Amino acid sequence: MDPLNPVASTLDPAIAQIYSQASSIRQAARETAPAPGSDEGERREAEARRRKTRELAKAALATPQRLRELAKEGRMEEARRQWELPRRLLVAWKDRGVGGEDVQAVIEEGDAVVRPTREPRSERTSTASR
Repeated sequence: MDPLNPVASTLDPAIAQIYSQASSIRQAARETAPAPGSDEGERREAEARRRKTRELAKAALATPQRLRELAKEGRMEEARRQWELPRRLLVAWKDRGVGGEDVQAVIEEGDAVVRPTREPRSERTSTASR
């Protein structure tokens, strides 16, 4: 024990324990994480990209149903806002040839939901004659 610093006797073991834990965590991370640029690292990144793409595709395909629910609740403006990003994504996929006819079908389905509906003809003519 240092007579000039009595707290050192209690801090030294705590610091040593923290250092030991940090070293073991660092070693475990080195053993489990692949080196940057390695084949294993690239394989994991590619798998993560594929998984994210599948999740994104599922969300995009589910969008028209969500839009129909919003429209049924009378929340058309929110439905239009929620359609903007998925529509841009689907158009980009269509332009690149990804997804085939299914992509075009989803675009048309979403557009049909958010497209402004026309007034019935009888109402337009009756208000126009006034």
